[in-house]
This record gives sequence, structure tokens and C-alpha cells, in this order.
Amino acid sequence: MISCGISCNSSFGDPDKAEHGLVPLDAIERHGVIFVARGFRTQKAIARQAIRQLVDVKTHVIGVVLNAVKPSQAFEIVLNIAAIGVLAAWATIVLCQLRFYSKVKAGTLQRPDFRMPLAPYSGYVTLVFLVGVLVLMALDPEKGPWVIAALVAAVPALIGGWFLVRDRVATVADEPAADVPELAQE
Repeated sequence: MISCGISCNSSFGDPDKAEHGLVPLDAIERHGVIFVARGFRTQKAIARQAIRQLVDVKTHVIGVVLNAVKPSQAFEIVLNIAAIGVLAAWATIVLCQLRFYSKVKAGTLQRPDFRMPLAPYSGYVTLVFLVGVLVLMALDPEKGPWVIAALVAAVPALIGGWFLVRDRVATVADEPAADVPELAQE
């Protein structure tokens, strides 16, 4: 309970700290992170902070209700819902790699020396595996309904969020990269 309280307190304090820590200080102005970095310096940052804190409060309230309704399964349910985020992150990485591979095959991009082994087939196998894990999670008789409910809530939110930011992302992607990080040049 103490660690849960500490976690809640720190998320209310400044959720930007965790996100800002992911961006190296010397890379703030670089092309690859400029979209993320701009969120920390705009006038909208205060409104975004308020929205994040409201989402944190709602998430904590949901956790309290879940603990009251299903106290013996609350941790496992939350763990399964968090696993959906991990699955989504890996699926995004693989989908980006497959998209990159298709652009390389079309001749619009150059393939680097470091390559995904057995591409694109390993990407397809990975996606099938991730979907299989998600299906197995959804078929669990105790926690499956919670997984399905999380998907019903998260998928439209992610799609809606993409439609909200896609123009800004496209604008940033079209800007020429003045300073390419050294790692990307190798």
C-alpha cells in the first residue's frame, strides 16, 4: 500500500518528468525528438498537464473500484491490461519495420547494414504471435472480459488520438533534419 501511495503521489506531481527523462538533453533540438520535445515548452503544456492528471485520477479511481469489486484478482487484471500496452508497443515496432522494408523494396529508402533477420517473414511471424497472445488473454474466463473491455476503451482512444495529432506529425516529418544524431549516421 505504501509503494502504491508513493506511485500515485509521484504521478500527480509531475508525469512529464518520466517522459522528459526519455529524451536526452543534447537531443532536444534534433529532428527525431522535436515533436516530443515541443510538448514541454509550449503554452499548451499546462493544459496537457491538467489532462494527464485527470487521466491519472480516473485511472486510480478505476483501480480502487477494481480492488473493491475483485480484490483477489485486481493485480492480475491490471497486469493483463498493462500487457496489452506492451503487446501494442511491440506490434508498433514490428509494423514500422515492415513499413520500412516495403519502402526499401520500393526504392524510396536505403536499407542499412543492420537488418531485421529474415525480414519481412520474421515480422509477420511476430505479429501472428502477438495476436495469438492477445487472443489467449481474451479467452481467459476470469480476466478475459477485462482484457476485452480494455481493448474496447483503448483502441478507439488510440485511433482518435492519432487523428488529432497526425497533421502535426506529418508537418514535423516533412521538415528537413538539420542535425542528424551521430548514431543515425553510422
